[in-house]
Amino acid sequence: MKTFIITLVIIIAVVGGGYLLVQISKPDATAPKAVFAQCLKDEGVLFYGAFWCPHCQANKALFGNSKSFLPYVECSNADNSQKQICIDKKIEGYPTWFFPKEITIESASEPVICNVQPGPADQPASCAQTGSKYFKTWNFADAKVIADTDPVHTGTTWTFPAGSRTSGELDFENLAAFSGCTAPTEK
Repeated sequence: MKTFIITLVIIIAVVGGGYLLVQISKPDATAPKAVFAQCLKDEGVLFYGAFWCPHCQANKALFGNSKSFLPYVECSNADNSQKQICIDKKIEGYPTWFFPKEITIESASEPVICNVQPGPADQPASCAQTGSKYFKTWNFADAKVIADTDPVHTGTTWTFPAGSRTSGELDFENLAAFSGCTAPTEK
């Protein structure tokens, strides 16, 4: 009888501990980062990435436990070939963030502008690595914007058309500015 009771207590402790572990690790949909990720999704923003991409993992890590709420599209098959959806969307690098609304960048310095690759011989050498074979690219200090239409440029303001995308990691501040969502204050 004593063995039965001890076994029963151990089983209850293991099951209860497992239940608590699941509840603790379950993302909270009302957490600020989850609300931000859900807003990105609601605004039509898409995050294209690959499971093997360290920059994608870093962007997901910003959201902590709330990363499951991100509007994430996996582009890589198990054999590292690109999935057809990402081929069709002309995704060339990871992470790529797609913004269905126009995006605005304030920049006191001029970006490096790369024509569709391979571009003309007189463009900057960096364009061979940072340019796109489908779209024109604007390389700012903290964002790389890819678009099929030139932005409106007035002073230090660059306004890119709806459907523009960025390539590379983005922080909460840029994600908020480009999406219209409010960045979480908790980091």
